[in-house]
Amino acid sequence: MIQEIFHLNPILFTLLITIITVVVFIVGMLIARKYFSYLFFKPEDNQVANIMMRQLGTLLSVLLAFAVISTWQDYELQRRNTAEEASIMGNLYRDSRGMDIEKEKEIQYLLINYTKAVVEDGWPKMLECKESKIAWLAFNKLYGAIIRYLPANAREQIVEARMIQHLNDMAKFRRLRHLRNADPLIPNILWASIFCGTILFTISGYFLRCQNMKLQTIVTIISAILFGVIFSMLLLFNHPYSGSLQISPSPIENLLKDVYHIADITENLK
Repeated sequence: MIQEIFHLNPILFTLLITIITVVVFIVGMLIARKYFSYLFFKPEDNQVANIMMRQLGTLLSVLLAFAVISTWQDYELQRRNTAEEASIMGNLYRDSRGMDIEKEKEIQYLLINYTKAVVEDGWPKMLECKESKIAWLAFNKLYGAIIRYLPANAREQIVEARMIQHLNDMAKFRRLRHLRNADPLIPNILWASIFCGTILFTISGYFLRCQNMKLQTIVTIISAILFGVIFSMLLLFNHPYSGSLQISPSPIENLLKDVYHIADITENLK
């Protein structure tokens, strides 16, 4: 159920989280006014209460800003890593020209199969926080074909060394993707701090003596909307491969559409 919610359209997901936050804030306010009105701050205490709330609000703002910036920067890093992974795969395809014709065709065939496996099975599997066995098998076949090859001359030795380096880099970025998908950036302790800070800040606002019920309701709704949007951003950016804002595999998919074909065309133009 929770996983299905993460797969909602980002706008619908944000709207859902915001509505839930507004409902919780309003219900909390009504409960506080009905059952705990005796705890409301007295008029002479409002000045001190306002100072305390400003301090709490400042600390909470810093914490939320830190979390939002960290998740956004990490999301951009994952996008760059995907582009880098695709670039390495393209280099490996081009470097295969340095082999004899039979080995070149074999490596290119295995690399195309691996690319298809990543796009067609690997990325959908990451939505379920799983690794693709098909992609792993395709990568192992490609790795074995290159690592076991015995170069016939000095030129092939140089090409072989370059291709092994590309393979290791591919394996690194592949592993980084899956490690990041298995481990959300925001740890549970930080989530606990964010929620505790939000709850304390919100509850403190309930007990400020406000005779105008409409005014307090409007202020509470505005605060709830703001927190709901921020929580939505954190949840979506915290799951760059398994949420509805999943990073696109288009850089890798583009290899199949353009890059590999262009490499073949330039080879044939010689």
